[in-house]
Amino acid sequence: MTSLQEEHMAKCLDIAYKTNIPKQQRKAKVAKSPDWQIMEKKWRSILTLALDETEVPGDDDEGNSPRTNRMMRRRGRGGNPKSAIDWLPENDEISTNTSDSDAFRLAVLLINKQLKRGEWNDDLSTLENSIREKCLTNGVDAIWQTLGQKTDLLAQFVAFPTAKKKSKSSKKVDVSIGRIDIFDNEELANAIDKLSSLCTDASQQIAIQKIQSQLSANRSLEVSNNLLQLTGNASIISVILAIASHSDSTKPIKELAKINKELAEEFEDLTRLIDGTVKDWKASTSADDNGLGRARARFAWLSFPESVGNLPPEEIATGIEILESIPNSQVQIQNLRWLYLSALAKSGDSKQAADLLVSNSLDHSIEIETLYDLVCSLNSTEVDDWLVEQMTSLDEGALLYIANHDSTSLNLKNECFKQIQDIAGEAWEESSVQAVEVFTQKLEIRRLSKILTNNDLAPLSHPYEALLSYHILATNSQHDLWEKFVDIRRQALTSIHSTEPPAYLSPMAQSLIMLMEGNKVDDDPFTVLPKKAYQALKQARNALKQGGTGIASRTHIEHLQNSLEKAELSNLEENLLSVLIATLNLNQATISLQHGEADEEIYATLNQLVVGPDIPTRLVRSVRQLVFDHDIGLEQLVTWYQHNNPLSPWHTLARAALFAQDNDELNAAREYRRVAESGEFDFEHSMVLYRKSIIHLAHAEQWKEAVDLLNNQPALRTAITKRFQLYLRVSFTASNQKTNEATQLLKDFVRRTKQVQEENLDGEMVEKTITFFAEDELDSLRNYPFEHSRELPAEPFSGRVTAALNSVQRNKRRTRHGFDGRFRNEMLQNPPSIMALYDIARDSADKNPIEGLMYLERAQNSGKFSTTEMKRLYDAERSLFATHKREIPNSSRRYLKNLALPPLVIVDTNILVDALVDKIAHSLELASETSLDSFEHDNFHKVLLSRADAGRINLWLPSIVKHEIKELSKRHNKIKAKFQSSLVKPEVLEAVFDDKKIAKLVDEIIVEFNRWKPIDIHLEKEAVQQEYVDEITEFLGEYVEIYEELTEMKVAREPKQNRTKIGTNKIFPEDADRQIMAIVKLLASQSLEGLGSILVATRDGDFTLTARAFEERFGYGIIKNSQMLNTWLN
Repeated sequence: MTSLQEEHMAKCLDIAYKTNIPKQQRKAKVAKSPDWQIMEKKWRSILTLALDETEVPGDDDEGNSPRTNRMMRRRGRGGNPKSAIDWLPENDEISTNTSDSDAFRLAVLLINKQLKRGEWNDDLSTLENSIREKCLTNGVDAIWQTLGQKTDLLAQFVAFPTAKKKSKSSKKVDVSIGRIDIFDNEELANAIDKLSSLCTDASQQIAIQKIQSQLSANRSLEVSNNLLQLTGNASIISVILAIASHSDSTKPIKELAKINKELAEEFEDLTRLIDGTVKDWKASTSADDNGLGRARARFAWLSFPESVGNLPPEEIATGIEILESIPNSQVQIQNLRWLYLSALAKSGDSKQAADLLVSNSLDHSIEIETLYDLVCSLNSTEVDDWLVEQMTSLDEGALLYIANHDSTSLNLKNECFKQIQDIAGEAWEESSVQAVEVFTQKLEIRRLSKILTNNDLAPLSHPYEALLSYHILATNSQHDLWEKFVDIRRQALTSIHSTEPPAYLSPMAQSLIMLMEGNKVDDDPFTVLPKKAYQALKQARNALKQGGTGIASRTHIEHLQNSLEKAELSNLEENLLSVLIATLNLNQATISLQHGEADEEIYATLNQLVVGPDIPTRLVRSVRQLVFDHDIGLEQLVTWYQHNNPLSPWHTLARAALFAQDNDELNAAREYRRVAESGEFDFEHSMVLYRKSIIHLAHAEQWKEAVDLLNNQPALRTAITKRFQLYLRVSFTASNQKTNEATQLLKDFVRRTKQVQEENLDGEMVEKTITFFAEDELDSLRNYPFEHSRELPAEPFSGRVTAALNSVQRNKRRTRHGFDGRFRNEMLQNPPSIMALYDIARDSADKNPIEGLMYLERAQNSGKFSTTEMKRLYDAERSLFATHKREIPNSSRRYLKNLALPPLVIVDTNILVDALVDKIAHSLELASETSLDSFEHDNFHKVLLSRADAGRINLWLPSIVKHEIKELSKRHNKIKAKFQSSLVKPEVLEAVFDDKKIAKLVDEIIVEFNRWKPIDIHLEKEAVQQEYVDEITEFLGEYVEIYEELTEMKVAREPKQNRTKIGTNKIFPEDADRQIMAIVKLLASQSLEGLGSILVATRDGDFTLTARAFEERFGYGIIKNSQMLNTWLN
């Protein structure tokens, strides 16, 4: 080290004195040199004194002269001035430390002796002499002689002999020191320290010092170029620093190869491995156990080949251990871990492999091929479940790889496609169609519905899946989704005949779908069911199909239900069978309701159908329609809507029906009104709801609210009779203590005028208009509250009727009022006398037959009589009716409900169209018993035929109706349109629509529905006489607003409408309908033998919207469904 310092001083002196540099600039010039910078400070002191040409102080100076001090002062850190001699060791240090050369020690002693005289002593003189002797004996380096020439302080050295130069290669450095882990800072620092002596140049030494500083501070390496271009043995330094600083190590390695080829090859392998290039992976991982060998092994494991999977698990475990020591190597660790687990599995230790696998977590960097090969080889449910949990960490590509893999289970495919669908990226666009069959088998109906609604071609290419979804889908609050699926079903039906069923659909699943589409299927696929269930399904279908009993045995359905638990069915088959069973239950309930034969068990069945979170929308919509049509309260339907669609108007409707069932009249009324105002229903159905609301308000005796509703909804007046309107207004007025005003309302209602001939004072006969009260009509109003199947509150209306009668019947009070008083008095007896009641009825009937019979009706409805007594009352009424039947027109017989006279039902063309469609469907072998859609029109035509067969009603077709159905049947396209939602092959449909075949079916329908034969063969001609036509025209003209609304609604459905004109308004029913109205009016005015009320069965709004007005004006009823028919029959 001393020789190096002497060399540095020599070079500095050369710089200072080589050219003619002014004295004052020498130190600045020298200070910029690398030798000055690398030189130790204590050596710099001696050099500084030489550069300053410091003189020996005089004997008379006390310490140093100011000039000497000024020359020797230097500025140290912190700005404090220091003299050059401050860097020199103290004398005591020179005496104890012998590591420095004798020349240096002597120089320090000489300088201290002359510049620090106060610190000198005899011991130091002895030490000085001793060291001087050594220098005289051994000689000194020539630099000391030069220094002696520059400063008098060291002038002695001029006379010293020059020592011989020692060989620089006296100490050889082994380049194998560089076989280190270059990326280990500690190893790198130690190697640089040991190899630094190979750098003899001061600039190189300075650069080495910077490297050492950076390493000690753990900073990134910034290597100067002179260290990257070393030659000879020093090239080892260039190699390790180039690699460590990520510089190009090609040239340094070539230089190193000149002196140590093997070492150069090891470093060359390391650089390749760092770049990810593996030449000989086995050699790289099997290197010697030294730093360089370990680094090569690390980088080799970072780029391990697939063949690693063939190594024993122990060797792979070693690789994992090595990789775990490398930052940011999680990807390689993860992938190597999968190979390790695969190796474990191959070695027969699958259990350990599976346990280790499920303890890991995945990330997006996983190599899915490696992982999934392992998953497949383990064949473990636990591993599959783990993979499902980890799927959120996989990207689309990995998920798609798993989904498309041949070994992937259906469950895993399903989870993959669910994840891909949620990501909604490019992978989903590519694979959405593939997901159809997976989602179908796993009954992911909501997810399947997204595919079918977002891909226009999907319903056409996958019709079976589309139909299955339609039948099982639970849209809950998504009304728009259901509307889309109605269209999707229609598309699927167009392509299903040309599409092979998917292989994954079992024969039973296919048959169940076909059955629910109303298609006839063989029984063979159902033989997989238990024997009882198979027989039960067969018998239930037979019972509900055309020609069957119409009622499926509950036992049969129970057997079917039990089979769900016992039969070995797939999840798909089980769900489809469940929906089929629900359909059978619903259709059975529907038939029962249509025939008025529903019981508590039927209501319980309907309630059960809507229990659960995923009820098929088709079932919910069918059940809610039954609620609308038949006013049944279903608690579970209310619950379903609360959970799934609480804001739906149908929820309000379900609550209204439930309130009504519980006799909560006021809440029922208000809920029905809310539904009507919701905008959910068209004009015709809104009127139905308003009518229900106002009837419940009447039963709740909320007269003000009822009258307000009537005033706010003028159209409602056509949905209720004028008598009911009068009832409401009289009750409202009387309840406000305006009794006289209420009485006057009644009198005004029966006020009439007529023209009479009268002799004037001149004896001439003149025509005069007089006003009178229709006392018979007023008298009949006393019975109004009791004429309904549910009696209306009698008071205060009845009291006001009595008051009105007292006012207008001054001269007849003893008769009519006497009958009513006698009846009330008798009914107060316990028990009332049947003979006395008959006498009252007989006496009253002599004056007004219908009034007399109504006393017997009221008695039978009172609930005060036993079964035997009721039979006697019934016989008495029959006897009295037989006496006066020719005096009682059919229009009045509607009040005589206990006589159960069979109504005469005139069937309109639209009902016959339903019958024709049903016959065509039967020809096409469509299975209506297992389909819900075939019941969308209530099967009213079947109910009419059933009631006619039972003798409960009689049926008749006017000539105009027979003509219309014949003409309509010739327009095949209109009838064909009814089958656009049916599963029928087009060629089969065309074959059925043969003119002769259709004509034959029409003839059959006319025979079935034209059962009554009028005695008066000129009846229809008489009905179209001007008198009757004018009455109908006048009637229709009173309801312009209603028919305007109705025409607007009809045009919105079908622009081409055949409307007739009255005045300037072309908004009224077509001629054929007006003829039917006139014919029925004539029938109602007659007394037809053995018949009760006259009814028109039609769904046409031209009749149904003014049904109550027709009934009140002309005495005949309008029925559009089985519930309305049941009201007349019950």
